[in-house]
Amino acid sequence: MDKMASREVVIAAAPVPVNNPGASLTIRFEFPSGLATQLGLSQLNASHELRRLVALFLYEHGQISLGKACSLGQLSYWEFAELNRQWQIPIRYTAEDLAADMERLVDV
Repeated sequence: MDKMASREVVIAAAPVPVNNPGASLTIRFEFPSGLATQLGLSQLNASHELRRLVALFLYEHGQISLGKACSLGQLSYWEFAELNRQWQIPIRYTAEDLAADMERLVDV
């Protein structure tokens, strides 16, 4: 293990029962304090910031939808869109997405 000082970061709060895919999973890992300081992470905001970064990463790589990314990152659509803009990650919105949205708006 690296000799850098580290701290434990909790990403989520509860264990996941195998038969309940909507439950949360607790993930713990060592994170170097020097890197945390460099990134502006503290004991108070590290979990939240890392959730946002994981959501961005998974969304950028097409592993989760926009809605799931917003939920995982605990962000509104607009907050997530702004975060994507800051990190220069394009929002995936296809012609099919537009057609589906237009269809839903007809009923409003």
